[in-house]
Amino acid sequence: MKSKHWIRWQVALQIALVIWIVWVVNAWAFRHSWRIDLTRDQRYVIAPETKDFLRTLPKRVDIVVPYSFGPGAKDRLQSRILRRAIRTIEEFELVNPYCRLAEEIDIVRDPLRWQQRREELGLDQPNRLYLIAGDRRELVTLDDLAVLSEDPEAPEILRERVPEALAAALERVVLNDAPRVLLTTGHGESSLGDDRPNIGLSEFRRDLQDRGFQIETVDLRQGGVIPAGIDVLIVIAGSMGSDLAFEPFAPDARAEVIRYHDGGGSLFLLLPFDGLSGLESICESAGITAGHGIVHSASSTQGVGAIRVAEYLEGHPITDRFESGADFVEIASFRPLLVTDEAEALVSSSADSWLEIDIDGRQAADEPAGPFVVAAISQAEEGGKLAVFGSWTPVLDVFHRGHSRRLLLLTLDWLTDREGPAAGVGRVDSRDRVDLTPEALSALSWISIVFLPGSVVVLGTVVWTLRRRLR
Repeated sequence: MKSKHWIRWQVALQIALVIWIVWVVNAWAFRHSWRIDLTRDQRYVIAPETKDFLRTLPKRVDIVVPYSFGPGAKDRLQSRILRRAIRTIEEFELVNPYCRLAEEIDIVRDPLRWQQRREELGLDQPNRLYLIAGDRRELVTLDDLAVLSEDPEAPEILRERVPEALAAALERVVLNDAPRVLLTTGHGESSLGDDRPNIGLSEFRRDLQDRGFQIETVDLRQGGVIPAGIDVLIVIAGSMGSDLAFEPFAPDARAEVIRYHDGGGSLFLLLPFDGLSGLESICESAGITAGHGIVHSASSTQGVGAIRVAEYLEGHPITDRFESGADFVEIASFRPLLVTDEAEALVSSSADSWLEIDIDGRQAADEPAGPFVVAAISQAEEGGKLAVFGSWTPVLDVFHRGHSRRLLLLTLDWLTDREGPAAGVGRVDSRDRVDLTPEALSALSWISIVFLPGSVVVLGTVVWTLRRRLR
């Protein structure tokens, strides 16, 4: 009897020990995982150069991710992209804890926490990744992480650039000095203080600030000078409601811009719809001439005066993220540009465009057909870089979005010599990857920690019962 009683206790202790081992192993493994890429082309492996950079981070970077998504198809897709970014940050953290996912904030479930952190850290909008390194910060948006199709009913991820975009943002926030951006005023330029909905430059200003740019202004009409250390001079030659009142740069102001540009400074000129900017001599010496009329496209969804940019310069850091014929940029009222061998056509309109003469949105028989160059760049052996857009509308809130916003910001990155994501169109979205939602991760946690040990209990009890009966 004594022996049988001891055997029973021994079986019970063995079952308890197995349960404890299974529970501990599953609980530990759920929080400490190794990721193995089993795809043939190793598409999910962190690049060796990215690992080398992560191991040598000179300072800690805290990443805060506030999010709030609706029930729509696009919201679900964007949520998936954000989860991929969070998982990538966790992989970065395994390489170097200095790159740290500091906090995820579910705004719907914890609005008070969002309000608190928003005030403490100066956060602006949800569904973005804020990289904070001391007093410096960088921003990564969903547009930076992936390219989505334009179908509102059934959107798809066409290409994703999650690791590249995060690595580039990390490098900017810890290594690069904050670029200084100078905007001219006083000639009828759009004002950064104009916050009218869909008209003002609030989104453009916010993008510059969130990306760490130092923004300054100068009025060159009254003998103003461009200070030393400016990385790029931006001339927005017009504004909504007053574009016809734009005053061309006078000789003194033009001479100051020429002095700055010849000295190696970069210039970003967004032309008025019609008339002169006063900076034609700079553009012509770089091989870029502004034509007359407005390019219009029949395939545009934005209305009269908007065009669809469909052709991109191949092999250039600005446009390597775009795919000709697929990534359409719609921007209003572009003037055509004439480009010589000294410059390069950055983007061109689609084949169904024409040069509008009467501005009535209908193509006349005598109006030239497209495509037309609507943005061009030039870099002289001596002197600074130059980018010319045939319209100032890309900086407006109504057009500062999607591919138009990406094109504008990538052009600024090139002008200021900022490192963007690696060249290429990005990874094609793959269906062999499973991204778990927070709810699925919670369910998997309960399965690992409760269900599996519970199964061991049941199985052990059944085995113990059967053994007794067989005796």
